[in-house]
Amino acid sequence: MNLKELFENKEAKFVLAIIVLGFIIRLGFVIETSESPFVEHLFSDSKIYIDYADKMVKSGDWLGSEPYFMAPAYPYFLALFRLISSDSTLLIRITQAVISSLTLLFIFLAARNIFNKHISIIALLIGAVFGSYVLYSGLIFSETLQIFFISIFIYYLTNRNNSDNSGHWVLSGAFLGAAGILRANILLFLPVFVIYMLFSKNYFRNIRIGKYKAVSAFIFGAVLIISPVTIRNYIVSGELVPITSNGGINFYIANNNNAQGVFVTPRQFDYAHDMSGRKYASKITGANLNNSEASDYWLNKTLDEIAEAPGRFALLYVKKILMFFNNNEFPQSSIINYEFYQSEYSDVLKLPLIRYSLLSLLFLIGFMLYLKYPKKESGLIIFIVVYILATALFFVNGRFRLGITPAIIIISSFGIYNIYEHIKQSRFRELKVPAFILSAFIIFSYFFFEVPKFTNYDAYLQLGNIAQFEGRYTDAIYNYNKSLLIEDKVETYLNIGNTFSMMNDGNNALAAYREAEKLDSTNYLVHFNKGLLLNLQNRSEEALQSYFKAYRLNPDFAPPLRNIGLIYFINQNYDIARDYFKKFIEISDDEQQKSATRMDLDAIERLQKKRPNE
Repeated sequence: MNLKELFENKEAKFVLAIIVLGFIIRLGFVIETSESPFVEHLFSDSKIYIDYADKMVKSGDWLGSEPYFMAPAYPYFLALFRLISSDSTLLIRITQAVISSLTLLFIFLAARNIFNKHISIIALLIGAVFGSYVLYSGLIFSETLQIFFISIFIYYLTNRNNSDNSGHWVLSGAFLGAAGILRANILLFLPVFVIYMLFSKNYFRNIRIGKYKAVSAFIFGAVLIISPVTIRNYIVSGELVPITSNGGINFYIANNNNAQGVFVTPRQFDYAHDMSGRKYASKITGANLNNSEASDYWLNKTLDEIAEAPGRFALLYVKKILMFFNNNEFPQSSIINYEFYQSEYSDVLKLPLIRYSLLSLLFLIGFMLYLKYPKKESGLIIFIVVYILATALFFVNGRFRLGITPAIIIISSFGIYNIYEHIKQSRFRELKVPAFILSAFIIFSYFFFEVPKFTNYDAYLQLGNIAQFEGRYTDAIYNYNKSLLIEDKVETYLNIGNTFSMMNDGNNALAAYREAEKLDSTNYLVHFNKGLLLNLQNRSEEALQSYFKAYRLNPDFAPPLRNIGLIYFINQNYDIARDYFKKFIEISDDEQQKSATRMDLDAIERLQKKRPNE
């Protein structure tokens, strides 16, 4: 069914009304959260995205100099809006509410391709009031765009009316490619589906276009979108990186010996300053690795650990597949936890919106019934299965599950309709097997696998950081202490120490740094910040010891070197000061500080020339 046919149909007004309802709900969430702290002060991946966009706009350098670490499409999307308004995300969020609402239309059309008007209306209603769509339409994350392109891809995949046209297959591949440059692991579907199309006897049974012509057009469409990213990566770095360079490190985080199935950074990682793990891999290997080599290192390290304990990996993989349908949201941070937004910032999310937990159970029933459906779309089944398996290769969280939700909504609607029809016609026998399998799934996943629990620790920590940034130091300490009531962490004590230091309360600041040191004596930032405080208290010898510890723990962290040099400079130990200043200039990326340090070196040279004449 195409757009023209839809709007010539008498149900058009009803469809439009539901889409408008979905938009009003989304817009309401955007407006009511406009002044919430986590929208005004971005965090985590949101901040990385927006900082990248701002950097491109301010510098005018839209190519960069490194392979893309994260899927690149969303930062470019944000950059277009930053050209219009560099201070606000409101326009971005309203646009995402519009895009999320348009997604509903393609979910409806895709469901209509496969089933009937009743099932497509159910799918439309579910999409309109699906809570996760509402939440992410108002946050600075790529999921809304990803879901939009996947819904269009599913529409083309299931639309057999135009499948005799090569352009249909080019567009189908192009929309898959567009989704892929928003989240790269989606593209694992491409080779699987191509192999299926080439070897399936039935897929092209009712399609007059030649098999090889259709497959070639599909591949061409995907390559058309992906190849500019690959070419750009090669031009700027000389590395053949198809889309992103984060595959290796993410695979390690997801499957190392201590992996839990969700995103948990290994303790030895300095993820904030080395997200790709390149510096750490270079340190371990003793070689200056580029991004591709670092990714290969982490990939091979993970494969070695899997080879040593294949049973552990198999159990973890099964656990992640089960977690994909678990009722927990699995947020990467409690800052984007649905329940936290619902309780603290949003009345819209308090409406009786459909949650993923219910949707996943309806999907499981619907999927089992769909496998027996005589007109089932094999391409859709393959896409669902490959997406789930590809996601489980990495870590499961609420965001990563959302890409497949257009398909989940469609199959869930089929399940709802069939359950109703079976009950209406008293055909309960056909529901026994799905009900038994669903019960077994619930028992197995909820009682035999320990699911990671999430707290509001991160949220209170970030609220403390926001208050500290705004100079509300008492509020900052209050929120940091709330986070400590949930979990003792080095980062919190470090931030408490920094806040007390800003309040000129040296005793409490030093006490906080010492608590942080007790928890982790290998944290270089604890020693560095402690050194800053001791130096302010004119305890330069103790400050030197802290700076030395910080530098030994992380030789790539340059600031201690400058501070050490300054202490020796003030004490007129110019030769030693010069050595540390030169080391600082060698490894620092801070051009402003390097310029100041060069001036210090010039001062040392003038002072040493002056000494003989004194």
